[in-house]
Amino acid sequence: MRLLTLLACCLFSCLPSCVVAAIAAVGAAAYGAVSYNGNEASTTVQTDLAAATTAAKKAMRELSFAVDDTQQPGTTECTLTGGEAKVILERHPGEVTKIRVRVGTFDTEDNRRRSGLLLEKIRAHL
Repeated sequence: MRLLTLLACCLFSCLPSCVVAAIAAVGAAAYGAVSYNGNEASTTVQTDLAAATTAAKKAMRELSFAVDDTQQPGTTECTLTGGEAKVILERHPGEVTKIRVRVGTFDTEDNRRRSGLLLEKIRAHL
């Protein structure tokens, strides 16, 4: 790892600064996308979309994520947002609903913990 870092520093010192900045920007964008995709808790439950939406709203309010009643489910999915939290509910055949929870933008230990807590609260309300 140290050798790779040393080689990268030598390579970057030979390149114009605008190329180095472009490489750094691409690297930062790629890291953000990977972190965001990793920052999600999900489960599948045997319930209809309307009941799952109601449970998600209750859980979000209990954990102080402000969600309003204007956010209603469609025929096959529902997205609830409140503060840093986002809950995506998807209807599947056989009265099955997939619940995906994200809290925050980046994949941090605290965001994973809060996503798990929110998902746990939703399941408790079903």
